[in-house]
Formats: sequence, structure tokens, C-alpha cells
Amino acid sequence: MSEIKISQVGSRADRNAFIRFPWRIYDNDPAWVPPLIIERKAFLNRKRHPFYRHGDAALFLARQNQKIVGRIMASDDPNYNAVHHSNVGCFGLFECIDDRKVAAALFDAAEGWLRRKGRHEIMGPIDYSTNYVCGLLIAGFQFPQTRCGLGRIAEPPRVKIHHFGEATALEQTLVIKGIVGGEKRGRMRKAVN
Repeated sequence: MSEIKISQVGSRADRNAFIRFPWRIYDNDPAWVPPLIIERKAFLNRKRHPFYRHGDAALFLARQNQKIVGRIMASDDPNYNAVHHSNVGCFGLFECIDDRKVAAALFDAAEGWLRRKGRHEIMGPIDYSTNYVCGLLIAGFQFPQTRCGLGRIAEPPRVKIHHFGEATALEQTLVIKGIVGGEKRGRMRKAVN
């Protein structure tokens, strides 16, 4: 097995590759409804998206043999932390091939970026902040996605996010993981009460 290389997205070509990566994972899934490319480009536009007026985010790609094998976004929302008296960052837009080492390398990159921002926990999946898509699908992968709160944060029986925490059968959950002091325990928290 070759080395996994993680890089932060910095070019238009990398951003486009980040956006298009889910097609590699889900193209043959009859229940997958692909996003509109133009909407995804607008969503990730640092100059125009309102999140960047107060927050920051970084996109990461994983490569193996010069081929993209995964992606993740790390985001820092100071407004959320101020309101909730917390010190958390978020991960979102996570997708990867069925390989725990690739998934772990992506999470390590997101955690490192958030640690450098001074954050002590990582929470997600959340796309930018709790004002956007949150949570993950843990059942019902055979049905087309809907936009009634969760969307399809597709985590079919491949590398599941809850491998990084102590999963329970909650339909709307967030993974929260300590990222300071080498702490690697995870826990699940309800996204909505």
C-alpha cells in the first residue's frame, strides 16, 4: 500500500476535485442524488459565502498513488463558540474510500488545523456551522435523499464516521471528539433535543 498524502486545497483545480470527489464514491448508487456543481462552487467560495465574514474553514484532499481517495472540511465558527461558551471546531463534507487509514489521515489533518486555531474539540459532521447541514445518515441508504434537516451525509457501510466515536442508534447525531493533549476518545451528542 502506498503512502497517503494529505494536502490543503489551495487552487481552483483542487477545489474542483474536492467538489467532484463524491461522484467517485456514489456514482453507481441509485439512491444518490448528486449536488449541483454550481451550488457547491458557491458554497465553497471564500470571497462570497457569508460564513467567511466571521468564520474560517480549510478543505483537505487525501491522495494515494496520485489519485484522490478522500476529502474533509474543517471549520471554525467563533460566533458559535461565543454563544455556546464552547471551544469546538467542526468537520464536514467528509467522504473517503473504504480505508480507515485514509479516513484517519483526513481527520488528523482537520484536527491539526483546528488545534492551530486554538480549538479543543472537533464536532460534526457539520458543513461550516450549525446553520448548515448537520448530522449523518445511519440507516435508510436504499432511499433517495431528502432535504428535511439531514440530507444525505452519505455514510453507507464503508468507512463510517462513528468508527471514530462511541456510536449509538441516534438518527440525528454529531460526533464530538477531544483534540487536545493527545485525547482520542469520542462521544456522540444529539444534534436536536
